[in-house]
Amino acid sequence: MTEKPLVPRIRPGHLASSRPDADSLHTLYQQISHLLDVMYEKIGKHHHPVSGQIFTGFHPETDVSQSDEGVHIVMELPGLEEKDIEISITEGLLTVRGDKRAEKEVSEPDYHLRERVYGTFQRRFQLPPQLDTEKAEAHYQNGVLTIDVPRVPGSRSPERKIPVRSR
Repeated sequence: MTEKPLVPRIRPGHLASSRPDADSLHTLYQQISHLLDVMYEKIGKHHHPVSGQIFTGFHPETDVSQSDEGVHIVMELPGLEEKDIEISITEGLLTVRGDKRAEKEVSEPDYHLRERVYGTFQRRFQLPPQLDTEKAEAHYQNGVLTIDVPRVPGSRSPERKIPVRSR
């Protein structure tokens, strides 16, 4: 037995079937499709995909990794200078702020395509407690910011196996 979808796939200008409710289903399908398009456009372009926080302007791509040595953060910041970047650690929260400025102001923007983004940004990362934040270092070269926060020596507890028992 073949199952029929609840909302049939309809090509524009075609009815799904000769059923009397085909027009109302087609209208519902169009409304849902439009709402999904609007939602995905807003999520993809104006909201952070996980937190939903609205951001505008420049949002740098970042990699964060953790090893036995500490935490390693790499952030792409093309077009910035060292003086445009501010890094701070307060109560285990690492904050990177900056401002990516446009090279020149255009009085009459007559663009065919504009993909480069400018503006102020801020990224925050919660650090694990066993790090020595006093020895954190940052380096900026060729548009890439690297931040290393070392682990306090001897702070890594050994792995402990927990036996599984039946009751």
